[in-house]
Amino acid sequence: MAKPDDPVLAAIYNLKSLQYLAVHSNGLSLITTGSISLLLRACLPLPKLTELRINSRVHSVDIVEDGMDIPDMETIIEEAAVARFSQTPTPGKIKALELPGRPESSANPLAPPLLKSGLLDLESFMVPQFEDDSDPSEVEQLVQESCSNLKHLKCSISTGYLDNSRHVRAFIRGCSGLRSFVADEFCDQDYNTHNDSYNSRFVISDLLSHHRETLEVFELKNCDQVVSGDLQKVLSQCRRLKRFHVSAKFPDLRGSGHQDGDPGFEIEDASEGDWVCTELRELWITLDRKSIFGEDRLYQQIGRLEKLEQLTLDINRRRDPQLYHWGDEDCLELGVDMLGELAGLKNLRSLRMSSCFCSEMGRPEVEFMHEHWPQLTEILILGRKLSNWRTKKHWRWLLSKKPHLSFSTVGVHQMAEVLHYL
Repeated sequence: MAKPDDPVLAAIYNLKSLQYLAVHSNGLSLITTGSISLLLRACLPLPKLTELRINSRVHSVDIVEDGMDIPDMETIIEEAAVARFSQTPTPGKIKALELPGRPESSANPLAPPLLKSGLLDLESFMVPQFEDDSDPSEVEQLVQESCSNLKHLKCSISTGYLDNSRHVRAFIRGCSGLRSFVADEFCDQDYNTHNDSYNSRFVISDLLSHHRETLEVFELKNCDQVVSGDLQKVLSQCRRLKRFHVSAKFPDLRGSGHQDGDPGFEIEDASEGDWVCTELRELWITLDRKSIFGEDRLYQQIGRLEKLEQLTLDINRRRDPQLYHWGDEDCLELGVDMLGELAGLKNLRSLRMSSCFCSEMGRPEVEFMHEHWPQLTEILILGRKLSNWRTKKHWRWLLSKKPHLSFSTVGVHQMAEVLHYL
């Protein structure tokens, strides 16, 4: 834990030209509230600091060494504001901020006093946990008053002791012209509840109501729950969308049998209105299979995205953690007939897909790729029993025609780590 006489803190305090500071905790270690207080006291007065990211979780117990006198957070922030704005010329404000996440059993005390301090002119922000009894309407008003330039919002939504979806929604409603929305662990154990104050489904509803004309990035990583129809609404309402990424939470491979959670896009939902996101460059879609109908319509929708450069076809792995049997996986096979719907993707550079989409591919399919995707430079296949795929005749033929093509496979036990970085 940092101490008041820590030489690192002293060094930070003297870096008057510092513009960007990122703090990461080691491995699974947690940062303490005392360390956060000392860190903020050192860095917030820095006149040129515009980006601060503290990527850590806070220890659930407030650990402070004997004899250590640390002011409360509001006092630190007030003193930092006075020190910062007393300097000449008048310094700028913090534009990008990521606060440490608290364990679900306790609340983050940093956000409200920082929003009120005048230190912020946020363009990018990661929503932390708030106190359980804090009023979302007051948070929304604070956002309107102090975050008028906020364009990029990150968050984590999960049910536990605290539900953060209410405050995420307050930020969505409070800011204007949001360009990117990125959520990690988008899940809700009470997803079917009718209480719209707590249900994370209404996060997407608010996002579309307020920002469908400006949204360019929509990203849900490690999904545990999301309604397929809501994903279809994003694709059929957000005209400026350039990146759409919905990936399932990777199941515990030590488990067995069916696991709860339903983050997949149901193929038949692709028929519920045309996709209007013709500017899309990156599409990561995680498919669920509750019907054997609708594949042609889905691939027709994808095939109209003429500017698409990266396509990832994933599956809802929650159906079977081991990926040995996924039910209707044979119906997902991407044969030459379905590939025909994608002939218009002349700018496609990267194709990533689960093995169930290509396990039966042969020469006709790879000839199609060679003829219709002239920019293709990467193929990545994720799944099981892939060790000899590169030696298959049709892939060898494609590699001979495209010597600069990167062809790689990732087995099931390495998949979780690889997906984290994609």
